[in-house]
Amino acid sequence: MSYSPYSQTLTTATGVTFANLTVTNSIHAGTLYMNGYVVNTSSQSNIIGATGVQGATGPSGATGIGASGFQGSTGAIGATGSTGATGYIGATGSTGATGATGPQGATGSGGAVGATGATGSAGITSGPVWSVGSNVAQTLGSGAQKVTFNTKEFDTSSVYNTSTNRLVPGAGYFTVNIGVSANTTTNMTNGGTSFMSIYKNGTEYRRGDRIPSVSTQNIVAVTLNTVVLSTATDYFEVYFFNSTGVTLTTESAEPNIYGPWLTGSFLRT
Repeated sequence: MSYSPYSQTLTTATGVTFANLTVTNSIHAGTLYMNGYVVNTSSQSNIIGATGVQGATGPSGATGIGASGFQGSTGAIGATGSTGATGYIGATGSTGATGATGPQGATGSGGAVGATGATGSAGITSGPVWSVGSNVAQTLGSGAQKVTFNTKEFDTSSVYNTSTNRLVPGAGYFTVNIGVSANTTTNMTNGGTSFMSIYKNGTEYRRGDRIPSVSTQNIVAVTLNTVVLSTATDYFEVYFFNSTGVTLTTESAEPNIYGPWLTGSFLRT
């Protein structure tokens, strides 16, 4: 078998290197002749051939599973971010139910007694009181007729004068009560009226209720109850007003009951 010439570097068994040797002879068993040198070729390790073409990469081996590495140390905490904008305030919730009333606290100590006020002026403990009537029948014609009283039940301060038929009670406030009952032998006129009046110093001062008359009526009873203010010299008189259309006559059988009566008393200054 023949081999084509090629250049090859040979290494001897002793490590001597032959450069750029040209093989011209056939290799015989165990012996190679190169440029007058005999090289022992019985061992393949003495001759290094040219590097061959790199073969195809073999398939990858199975992935090995290595041991887990140590966990690294925790990094430093970053800086705190800026505060966000405040959100909108929500709507107010409904008011809760009222709680139970708590126990009443202890009563506090009493305050000091205030100073005694000034003594008031002395009150009037007494004053005129009177009740007068008439036991004589009086004729009451049309219009305003003065009523007279000739009897006294009591008159503590002699304030009524039976001669002038005037009441002079003195200074202060007084109650005055008047009553007159009168009748006729004929029937009254429809639409008429009658009432009592009290005059002060000759002028009408108070008027009582008006009592209407009817054609089937032949008796009338009128009253007046009031309070008067009097000075030390004021005087009062009693009048009966008649527009019944007939002449009336006062009852006189029972003075201070049916007949004309005038009562009153002192109230205050």
